[in-house]
Amino acid sequence: TVISNGEEQIEATGGVVVTREDLERLQPRDTAGIFERESGVSVSGGAQVAQRVYVLGFEQSMLAVTVDGARQPGTTWHHAGNILVDPSFLKRVEVEAGAAAADAGFAAAVGAVRYETVNALDLLQPGQTVGGRVRLGYGSNGVGVTSNLSAYGKSGLVDWLVMGARQNGSNYEDGNGVETLGTAPKLSAGMAKLGLQLPQGHRYELTLEQNRDDAPRTTRMNMDSSGGRVNTLYPLELVRSTATLRYTTTQASQYYDPEVVLWYNKSDMERPNAVANANSTDFKVWDKSWGFKAQNAFRVEAGKITVGVDSSWTDVDVERYDTTNVNTQKGHILEDAKQHGVYAQARLRYGAFGLSAGARYDHHAMNLQDGKRVSDGGVSGNATLSYLVGEHAEAYVAASRTFLGYQWSQTGYYHARNYTTAPDYKASTAQNRKVGLNLFADSWKAGVAYFNTRLLDPTILNASGGGTSRGLRTNGPRLSSKGWMLNAQYIWKYTTVGMNATLVKVSKGSPNTVEPDGGDLMPVGNTASLFVDHVVPAWNTRLSATLRYAGKTEFSDTALTTGFVDQPSYSIVGVSAEWNPSGHKDLTVRLGVENLFDRNYSYRGSYPGNLGRKVVPIPASGRSVQVGGTWTF
Repeated sequence: TVISNGEEQIEATGGVVVTREDLERLQPRDTAGIFERESGVSVSGGAQVAQRVYVLGFEQSMLAVTVDGARQPGTTWHHAGNILVDPSFLKRVEVEAGAAAADAGFAAAVGAVRYETVNALDLLQPGQTVGGRVRLGYGSNGVGVTSNLSAYGKSGLVDWLVMGARQNGSNYEDGNGVETLGTAPKLSAGMAKLGLQLPQGHRYELTLEQNRDDAPRTTRMNMDSSGGRVNTLYPLELVRSTATLRYTTTQASQYYDPEVVLWYNKSDMERPNAVANANSTDFKVWDKSWGFKAQNAFRVEAGKITVGVDSSWTDVDVERYDTTNVNTQKGHILEDAKQHGVYAQARLRYGAFGLSAGARYDHHAMNLQDGKRVSDGGVSGNATLSYLVGEHAEAYVAASRTFLGYQWSQTGYYHARNYTTAPDYKASTAQNRKVGLNLFADSWKAGVAYFNTRLLDPTILNASGGGTSRGLRTNGPRLSSKGWMLNAQYIWKYTTVGMNATLVKVSKGSPNTVEPDGGDLMPVGNTASLFVDHVVPAWNTRLSATLRYAGKTEFSDTALTTGFVDQPSYSIVGVSAEWNPSGHKDLTVRLGVENLFDRNYSYRGSYPGNLGRKVVPIPASGRSVQVGGTWTF
């Protein structure tokens, strides 16, 4: 059901939950692998450092994205990914698609994405006080060597974990056998956790995590080429450093069930001064933010009511190297912002009716790079009403209106020009509508939903709107995504079969005739995933297969006139087998094949082709055979 025991089941309203069991089964190497069975989440192609997440077509900066409660930055550079994360550190990923709850965070325009990492208590076996895990793998077609080493333990009131991971490969070849430059896996990651759990139930957990990618990359990592340019490799380093301190209780009472999170996050993109006086290749961006969240849940007869406050502060620093152009002078461009919010969310059940409703008020202020200061406050509201129709069906309707404040622009743009602020520049808002029906029984479930999401007055940077060689920060036309979501799953003894499909139509402006150009909103079109998992107990083996499908993307006549090219359909198959040798349940051997039939294609999250701008979508990897093993002790 949508709402039960004070909790909201986000999968029941079209959201995504990737559990620890899912992650262990999929063994993803990158962000695309995390969501390979979720048609509503699209990811751009190329190296992991270039992969950006799109939910129902909207780019991840339009969602409230957190790692262990630490808010992640918006768009820094539209040709690079925003969030560098090693999937081997994760235990759970949640995606709220559309109307997000008030406690999902500030500016959850079209939902929220929450990444949660493992701790020692997740990995220790019953009765175990010290343990470890070794995971090694090798893959063809550029995957190279992957490794994850961890040690963890518990002594008295204290638990601890230390984990390190490394990916070291080479450029992959696409389905046509052509090498794709700048796609070599080079991710290094480390994490340390320390937990203190007192007899009274108070739990404190400190997490320190860093992910680093340091390798030659192309300037536009999510395109194969643009503007007729020949791709050239430049040194590039991306680093995400995150620290969180979290307080919860393991002995919640009716009126005391708190969560307090203090967090710090720093995301760096450093492209050193490799080309003299360049304003299109060399720059550095440092995005530093910190904040807190404090909330408490109150139990009532019908469910749970959560109230809380949150705040964040962000500083952005862009360094430029050009000494020849007066409008892109060498030096630092600075911006900063702060946000303060208060919220309440109720999740209640009255017989056949379920209700999740909440509101929040936020104040947001920014000091912009041209010296202007903007500030505003606004109210966000959401509601989801569900109704059980007999024992095997539930209908629901959901709606939200979200205040986004002043969206962070793509600060990487500052490397090429200065920007002035339009006199009528204002805060953005979003509207979400959804209606759906779920069917379920003991061994199966299915659902269908219609969604309609609109982003009003989004921030845009007009490259020529501010005068000679100057850009203009202003509000752009409305962005819209609407369509259908379908899902079904059947479990029979040792076999699970599932599917989900998402039919998305996106548009920019009114009337809805011109498709977006692939930045904040991507024309992902019609996509689907079909998967099968089968366990063979006699062989201690699990067999899995996944089919990913994307239909042909057909643009309007107006879009075709501007140079867009219809994107062909594709079907990609991946298979895997896991084996636990008899008597060695602590050892797992895995064999997998990605892109089994070696198809040549581009992810739907990648930039679409455009003849006018000479944009060529970056191809995905061709066939890759991978073998690996995990040993826990």
